[in-house]
Amino acid sequence: MLEEILKIENISDSGKLVGQLFQKNISPLDQYITNELIAEIFFDEGNGFNEKNKLSKKYLLDQNNNNTFTLELDVDKNIKMIRFDPDDIGRITIDRFEISLGVDKINNYTIIGGKKYNNKIIFSTIDPQILIPINVESKQKLTIYFNYDDLYVNGGELLEDTINDSESKDREIKSLKDELQMVYNSKSWKMTKWYRKLRDLIKN
Repeated sequence: MLEEILKIENISDSGKLVGQLFQKNISPLDQYITNELIAEIFFDEGNGFNEKNKLSKKYLLDQNNNNTFTLELDVDKNIKMIRFDPDDIGRITIDRFEISLGVDKINNYTIIGGKKYNNKIIFSTIDPQILIPINVESKQKLTIYFNYDDLYVNGGELLEDTINDSESKDREIKSLKDELQMVYNSKSWKMTKWYRKLRDLIKN
């Protein structure tokens, strides 16, 4: 593994390049990785989550990035919470994550071991989880849908996008600060200083 990794020359994109080492026809490291993932769904009926009360669904990573996941299941009033584990190692990044209960969207879910960034869910720990509250009076259909990509392959690109977006926001903040300073330095702002003081006195 070290021999393969040491061949990487472009350090700035090392995350993506290391990930590619695990893909077929790139290096011998592909023998240590599988493109089959397992999602697990746990049900809390008031006594917490347990291994006996769960469902599993296998799905594959398409290296052409044509990956969509759909899961439909029935829930009833006995279920208080669902824990959805997208995969056991946090290998995927999730895009367009949607949860529907009947015709209604659920937006108050909780991400554990990851966060949302630019509408994507990115996981940073092993065994990531998404907690979904359930509140129904009768049986309804729960649907979980999302697109997903392989973090092993796209990690470098994702990191670059994050850095670029952060730099863009920094530039925007600096521009706003400059504009605000121009307002503070303007004649109109200085001339109306007495008015603002009077206004504050009246408010107090």
